[in-house]
Amino acid sequence: MRCLYLTPFNPFPARSGGALLTDRMLRRIGEAGPVDVATFGDSTDYSSYKGVEHVFSLAKNPLYRVRALFGEYPESLERHTASNIREAFSAEKYTHILCDSFTPVLNLARLPGLLGEGSPVRTVLLSHNLESQVERENTRYDAGRFSWHKRKILERDVKRMERAEASLLPLFDHILSVSEHESRIMAERYGCGNLRTLPLSFAHRTTWSPEGRKPGTILFAGSMWWLPNRHGLAWFFENCWETILAACPEARLVLAGNDKTGFAREMAGRYRNVMATGYVEDIEPYFRQASVFVLPFRIGTGIKIKLLEAMGWGIPVVSTPKGIEGAFGFVEGRHALVCDSPEDFSSGMIRVLGDPALRERMGREGLALTESNRRAFESLLEEVFSDG
Repeated sequence: MRCLYLTPFNPFPARSGGALLTDRMLRRIGEAGPVDVATFGDSTDYSSYKGVEHVFSLAKNPLYRVRALFGEYPESLERHTASNIREAFSAEKYTHILCDSFTPVLNLARLPGLLGEGSPVRTVLLSHNLESQVERENTRYDAGRFSWHKRKILERDVKRMERAEASLLPLFDHILSVSEHESRIMAERYGCGNLRTLPLSFAHRTTWSPEGRKPGTILFAGSMWWLPNRHGLAWFFENCWETILAACPEARLVLAGNDKTGFAREMAGRYRNVMATGYVEDIEPYFRQASVFVLPFRIGTGIKIKLLEAMGWGIPVVSTPKGIEGAFGFVEGRHALVCDSPEDFSSGMIRVLGDPALRERMGREGLALTESNRRAFESLLEEVFSDG
């Protein structure tokens, strides 16, 4: 097995959801055989990854905006087409090519014979999100960020992305989707029969322990530039936080993550018992101290890696249905409390904060699912990247 790993970004430091997934995939594939990386990221130092032998730095095509304006594909795809992509493919002969997310897919589509029947290599797509849904939510829920002209372009791009998905997704030998929900959508909408759902896990602890936990400390970890994070937290603060504080006045919420939008600082200034850390070099202490993880998503695609991270730390989770959507092997009430309305969500938070036995049970169940999914993840990748 020799794999070319095509990625739009570098996976290090592996702190955000997409980077964590890429880091996990690259490390596991590198254990199976040599890997070359073709990346749009700004670093070529992959020395920490076993199996990575060569790194190709990809240069964006300088005409990508013109192509997007007058062509058939949206800007988010044209932005990740490389003017030097042929250099990566001419350097070695590969048994597998992995396209990390749908955004760099045009690099494969525009090289003759790589996608579809007759391809000399096995092509694998790692689907982080259903990209057409991401663009649709940007135009619907974050329209205020864009001018009238830009909104019209984005609305057109939703339709163009759907056409690109319909024509290109079925051409891959394997699609590894991170969400059971999106696997069903791709199968029903685009007729993809080449789908497998990745049983993702992010193990940080092997046994549950209350050591280091601070009672009443609630954690949300994530970048505030990501629309579903801001949208969900705004709903939570407007509808739930004061109710939770009335019942649990000692409760405090930590918003940990990149805050270049200033959203977390604004929430910390507006609401009681809220702390915004901004960007942190090491997120681990916040996971070690938290007693509850809050996941109040109302929109979003793919799998919420925050859910898997929290379970991998043995932290009980209170989530909306959207927050656990598509999670492999997940059982409501067993691995997290799932609440939809503001009243139910507030009651669920109050219940978990006040019940140590419930927190321990959910923490243990989360760790058990994490370990089960880890074994299944490794088995699936061994099957997909075998030489057979």
